[in-house]
Amino acid sequence: MLFRSQEDDRSIDEAYRLAFSSARNYLYFENQYFRNADLVMYLREVRRKLKAKGWKNDIYVFVVTNVPDGKGRITTYETMRALGRAERMPTLEKKNDGVETNGDSASLRSRDLEGLNVHVCTLCCSGVEVTQPQAYATGGAGPMGFPAMAISEPLMRTVYKDIYVHSKLLLVDDVYFTLGSANFNVRSMEVDSELNIAMTSPILTQKWRKELWTLHTGRGPKDDAAAEFDQWRLTMDRNGVAKNNGQDRKS
Repeated sequence: MLFRSQEDDRSIDEAYRLAFSSARNYLYFENQYFRNADLVMYLREVRRKLKAKGWKNDIYVFVVTNVPDGKGRITTYETMRALGRAERMPTLEKKNDGVETNGDSASLRSRDLEGLNVHVCTLCCSGVEVTQPQAYATGGAGPMGFPAMAISEPLMRTVYKDIYVHSKLLLVDDVYFTLGSANFNVRSMEVDSELNIAMTSPILTQKWRKELWTLHTGRGPKDDAAAEFDQWRLTMDRNGVAKNNGQDRKS
């Protein structure tokens, strides 16, 4: 099915809400922007209703996006806060300490987020930078009376560069996907003209998940979302330490 967002057409937003209502195992977002707190609050509402009906299984949310620019920091922060991951933006978290958003009380937040496991991450590539040898005076003089010179050894260090994510993809439970031009933000859902395809396709959804997760983690993914969630945490922690220490990433 094709979904278009234009003027009063909210069919892409509706496709996401349908996906959230149906999700029982995992949600995988790969999107240029992650800035839609209203849709995330709807996901929490779905989880709250499921738990009220006795559903006990956890759901695992994987988000691959970009570091927000200046204009999108607040909306990204609000979206992450709604998922209980405001600490991913520590500067804004400190400024907003104790301030509730979207009519969200502390008790409601705690209850909604039980069993909702969330990773929000960005992509980087690493490489080795080699400095050019430098000539420098030693302070002495050579046999001809000219200043003595020496050549420094080239140095190597690991450098990182952010990979800009431009995808607009959602995968759900190896069953359902939506893919197109719409970002996960209010502008794409309610203002701009966008085009998405959304459909049930176990073959494509599982294929894309495995290919993308292999690309991002450097390992073949398992079908157990809980095990994958733990493995992503380990990979993210190792890569964070490696980046801070100027070492190569540990996929």
